[in-house]
Amino acid sequence: MKAIGLMIILLSIGFNACDKKSTAPETLTIEDLLVKDNEISGWSKTGEFWLAGSSTDLYTYIDGAADLYNIHGFVEAVSQTYEGPIEGITSWITINIFDQGSQDNAEALFLQYIDENMSNPELWQEVGEGARIQRYDLATQIVFKKSKYFIYLEVGSSLEKALDILKSFARNIELKI
Repeated sequence: MKAIGLMIILLSIGFNACDKKSTAPETLTIEDLLVKDNEISGWSKTGEFWLAGSSTDLYTYIDGAADLYNIHGFVEAVSQTYEGPIEGITSWITINIFDQGSQDNAEALFLQYIDENMSNPELWQEVGEGARIQRYDLATQIVFKKSKYFIYLEVGSSLEKALDILKSFARNIELKI
């Protein structure tokens, strides 16, 4: 009888432990926002990666362009290049994610970036808070902001299929923020 009572108590404790959810907030790093290998079918990381945890680090990676990010509250950034096929041709996509410390800083950076770096970009409402698409002869870019992040993606192709894949990368990142 004691054994049955003990078993009931242990089972009750076990069920209660399984029911309890962690109250600690999940802490994501900026690297966690990157697309994982094959999250987008056929695409995997190449060796081109950098992580900037300070303004000095950022100058190391993007030199003159770092000023724009720093005046808008730069905290940290990560960049990763991916390799995969676009219509049977090996291609590359680069993702840059910048933590600007606040939503207001990210918004100010986003607007200034568009104003200074894009010419008649297309509005894309499906990601972030009004993403922009810029098409060039040999490349396509998407920029968007969400929360405190400014995200810049580029593919070295102007094919429509390249834009579709780039949009998949953007959606993947947005879901993680």
